[in-house]
Amino acid sequence: MTRLHLLLDADGVLQHRPGGWDGALAAYTDDPAGLFGDLVIEEAPTVRGGGPFLPVLAKALRKRGIRVDPEQVYADVWAAIRPHQAVLDWVAELRASGVGVHLASNQHPERARLMREQLDYATHFDTCFFSCELGAAKPTPEFFDRVGTTLGAAPGAMVLVDDSVTNTRAARAAGLRAATWHHRQGIARLRRQVEPVLLAR
Repeated sequence: MTRLHLLLDADGVLQHRPGGWDGALAAYTDDPAGLFGDLVIEEAPTVRGGGPFLPVLAKALRKRGIRVDPEQVYADVWAAIRPHQAVLDWVAELRASGVGVHLASNQHPERARLMREQLDYATHFDTCFFSCELGAAKPTPEFFDRVGTTLGAAPGAMVLVDDSVTNTRAARAAGLRAATWHHRQGIARLRRQVEPVLLAR
């Protein structure tokens, strides 16, 4: 029997940043949305394995004349993660049933390390697949190919749960099954969407 593998996204699915990104950055700038938008673009190479994010953040703050410690900004914004216990409990149930459950997330190196070590995701999941370590990010086919190669799993044996429609569409195009879900929709809906596929024997 082919073992099935569930791939869970992080932000929006497994965890969230209380108060939102703009709300956190508002303590440092009058234009939090603009700063965050710039940083999403400038962060992109670090998410694909191009180096650490903290120097990028420091440069962006200097460019805008924001004279604060970038490490403090990082701690207040990117490191302020709250996991959803209901999702972690579900992950434990699935793993006990024999399903492989893996984190599959676009992250820069500092946040990947924090999530794996400080939040102990390395214990909660069979594998943590971070884009910065794979050298490819969702929604590219390379991301899914590299995950599948590492797991020794065909695309049809993998199911992605992601809050991004772009990512779930890309996963389906790569041959995976996928469900679009955000934690605000509740764990009961996630179970209804995914368990019939994962637990069918």
